[in-house]
Amino acid sequence: MIAERFNAQLTILHVDAVAGSAGEETFPALEPEMDETEQAAEREVLQLTGLKTPPLLHVRRVVRRHENPAEEIVRFGRTHTCDLIVVGTHGRTGLSHLIMGSVAERVIRQANCPVLTVRASAHAAQVLPYLKILVPLDFSPHSEKALLYAWSLAKLFHAHLHILHIVDIPIHPEHYAVNLNLTGEFGHQLMLRSHEELERMIAPHQPSTVKHRLVVEFGRAYNEIVDFAAENECDLIVMGTQGLSGLEKFFLGSTTAKVVRHAPCPVLTVKPEERDFVTPSAKPHV
Repeated sequence: MIAERFNAQLTILHVDAVAGSAGEETFPALEPEMDETEQAAEREVLQLTGLKTPPLLHVRRVVRRHENPAEEIVRFGRTHTCDLIVVGTHGRTGLSHLIMGSVAERVIRQANCPVLTVRASAHAAQVLPYLKILVPLDFSPHSEKALLYAWSLAKLFHAHLHILHIVDIPIHPEHYAVNLNLTGEFGHQLMLRSHEELERMIAPHQPSTVKHRLVVEFGRAYNEIVDFAAENECDLIVMGTQGLSGLEKFFLGSTTAKVVRHAPCPVLTVKPEERDFVTPSAKPHV
């Protein structure tokens, strides 16, 4: 759907994760009947998703053999200057996820282009134009980049844009005998300051025909983002990511990683320094 909207070249990549088989790109020799089988499968998928085959969309299939799928996906994206990577995620949690990580999260951390993650769910399987887009902002350069993408996509899809800031209060004031009432003057000042900062961030995008609203909430960031997306039936979340690696990211996780695991809709993650597909300079490669 995205490739069609951007008139982009689409590469369908499969990494055959066989231990010790890292090698060069291979193109399997398919018999004619295999081609017909693939075409029949594509027709079935298109019928299930309600999509029509774009007559001018350029699609190619690539099979690679590598023991580390995430590493190969990232390498392929870099060497073929891809503008966007779309990858599925099972949203795993628990000890196995902590120790092993996931292909999707490794791709997010290491890719040099935006990554769109999609969980396997009934809602995510409905490939529809984005009508409601959520962009959480924390006033960092990462979130400024996310706002650029969210605004551009909202304009392209004529979507309603929800711009959300979470005042993340990770401590419990009562444990320190502090009377911190967020509904009182302190909370009111935080609310006003947050709205002012949101107005500052969207100013470069004005005037615009994009329908949008500014929302400030209190709570833990990842919980509020996931809950907001579910309650407002958002079709896409656009977020910045610090792109952390190493022990800090391995053990502590991040708001973005938690949202990717639990979001009820696809999540587009972006970094300040990477290839951009919202700029009109080139036709995207997905």
